[in-house]
Amino acid sequence: MSPGGVLLRAIDRHMPSPIVVFARSGLHRPLRQVYRGVPRTQPATVHIGRIYTLALGAAIVPSVGVVLATVLGWIAPSVTTGVLSIAAGAVLTGAIVLAGWSLPQLKAEMHRREVARTLPGAVDHLQVLASGAEAPRAMFARLVDVDVHGGTGAEFRRVLTIATLSGRLEEGIMTAARLTAAQESLGPFLVNLRAHLAQGPEALRGFLALEARLLRHQQAAHRQQTMGMLELVAELVMVLLVVPALVVVIVTMLGPIVPVSTQVVPTPVGARPLGELIVYLAGGFVLAVGGVAGQMVATLRPQEHVTTVTRPRGAMATVAAAGSNPAAMSIVATVPMMLVTAGLGVADGRLGLALVVGFTTWATIVGVVGWRQAREDDAKDEHLRELVHAVAGYVELGIPFGDAVDRIAQETDLGPLRPDVAHLAFDLRLRDRHPDHAGTTQEVALDRFAHRVGTPLAARTVGVIASALAAGADPRLIFERLQTQVAELYRSKQSMRAEMQVYAAVGWTTALLVVGISVAATTQLFDQLAMVSTMGGQAIAGADYRVMLTTVATAIAAGWFSGMAIRDRYAGLLHAGVLSMITITVGWLGGML
Repeated sequence: MSPGGVLLRAIDRHMPSPIVVFARSGLHRPLRQVYRGVPRTQPATVHIGRIYTLALGAAIVPSVGVVLATVLGWIAPSVTTGVLSIAAGAVLTGAIVLAGWSLPQLKAEMHRREVARTLPGAVDHLQVLASGAEAPRAMFARLVDVDVHGGTGAEFRRVLTIATLSGRLEEGIMTAARLTAAQESLGPFLVNLRAHLAQGPEALRGFLALEARLLRHQQAAHRQQTMGMLELVAELVMVLLVVPALVVVIVTMLGPIVPVSTQVVPTPVGARPLGELIVYLAGGFVLAVGGVAGQMVATLRPQEHVTTVTRPRGAMATVAAAGSNPAAMSIVATVPMMLVTAGLGVADGRLGLALVVGFTTWATIVGVVGWRQAREDDAKDEHLRELVHAVAGYVELGIPFGDAVDRIAQETDLGPLRPDVAHLAFDLRLRDRHPDHAGTTQEVALDRFAHRVGTPLAARTVGVIASALAAGADPRLIFERLQTQVAELYRSKQSMRAEMQVYAAVGWTTALLVVGISVAATTQLFDQLAMVSTMGGQAIAGADYRVMLTTVATAIAAGWFSGMAIRDRYAGLLHAGVLSMITITVGWLGGML
């Protein structure tokens, strides 16, 4: 258990009784209402009690710390110290209470977005399941068991939990519709779902087909709206990344006239020239802008095709997987990064340059591995579409699913997907020949296949196939609908990728523009300014290096934004590493380093 979990468990065990009573009061009814709308692991009263217990501790700790420091002789007793400790406690208390009240609101908003994103896929899945003969409760259970529908799956899990407790599925549906934070999307759907369930299977299938089409249209409209927001973000990022480099250049150019950059300013780490501080502030600012912008674009970008990469457990497994797993390589590549940083720091003596080169080395290595994995995932998704089409053709001819997969594994070239299909065919043959053999059920075989492929599209597609076949749905109908769904998802993925290329181009353009400005300033202006006077030469001294650090920081920030816009953080590292390498190379060739 993490230290945070240990702390929360201790708070739950030793929560003061007055706080428990206060947490149950009507004062917190709005907070409890918001909290109920989000799937959670503990009651709202527990969350509220944690807020005030932590706030109480935060109010006391600074004063206790000051008293202990005074007793031990570390600080001299004074009224100022006492007032500051009380003020610090008050600030911490207010921050904890504010965060505690805001956290459910934030979780509710994130849950609403998650439900809006995953509801179309869940409805598509229900539409396929409805073609079988299972009861609605069994359909919902299979939807939840697949575990690919995120927030919508969590809401249907709540439906089943309430239905189990109350004994009525209708009660579970209506309670979930009333409690869910996703009132705009899921609430009306659940109400209409309950009404059509009462009208029979045919009405249910018609409702789900209509709702699936409507949700896809709404999702497309929302995507267009999101792309408009991304345009504004990209324009703002471009401005915010260019301005700091211009400020550094302008301050340096003004040095011979107004010796601003040479003025010494006191800092917590000693007196430093103002020009140096401006460089550090500018670099920190552009890195912060790049980080925030990258996170914003990752949040706004459609999440249907984002692959989650996990690192294998164990040191040896991590090293073995480093060549194909970027999460593992991020650990393994730390060693060459540290060696490069330490070696260059000792040889050159400039810590900033050493850190930049070390990061560039690490980011490029990790990014290349991530790029290779991404290309393989894209190829697998493309051939997955072909696999579904081929299976649909065989099933339409009356050939069983297992035999269809076996034929495709032997006769069809599915590129990087071929070994995974061969494994699936073997598992299905084993199941057919030894029905009682542990671990060879059709669902298990398909689950293994989805795990081996490892893409979101495979998880969703295979989940629908497994649950629908287990529910007794008509295989021909399953694959007929899957063909359409997989084709739409793949086209959506490719279209989204093409649209996001524009924002990657914005990042690269911004970085190269700043590189051009920096090179022009250092090669054309600074040398001439240095010749104006002796004071000018002193003011310009070291300017090339300062401008170079700001330029590299801008390249890293712009590259991170570009990669996050296209795919994920590993693409962000690759773009940041490549742009940083280009910038360092240009700076070295131009005599800036």
